[in-house]
Amino acid sequence: MSTQSFIQSISLRRLAAIAAWLVVAFIVFATIVPIGLRPRVAMGVAGYERFFAYALAAALLAVAYPNRALRIGIIIISLAVMLEIVQLVEPGRHARVMDAVVKASGTCVGLAIAYALNWRPSRSGNSA
Repeated sequence: MSTQSFIQSISLRRLAAIAAWLVVAFIVFATIVPIGLRPRVAMGVAGYERFFAYALAAALLAVAYPNRALRIGIIIISLAVMLEIVQLVEPGRHARVMDAVVKASGTCVGLAIAYALNWRPSRSGNSA
């Protein structure tokens, strides 16, 4: 791996990390605010919003932190479950098992996409 490609790889990971944590922060915000303040994307079915948000977060985290897909999956799915539980105490919000399943599915798809696109450098430092 040349020095320039190494620097580009680090820059890509740094940008992915910033974007990933911004997406995670947005997910937390959108989940815990009162329902009237929750941002909505006009996609029809609300499950798509959840699915794509978690897929994007997982994919970006996989780019930012290569070779940690299992850990990322566990953390993001745990976050989804915890945020569903938090909704039990928020008036007007409902915790649903199906919402957690949609979020977990999005997480898995995001990780799979990042892996399939080979954004995960191998342990030797060479991209495979």
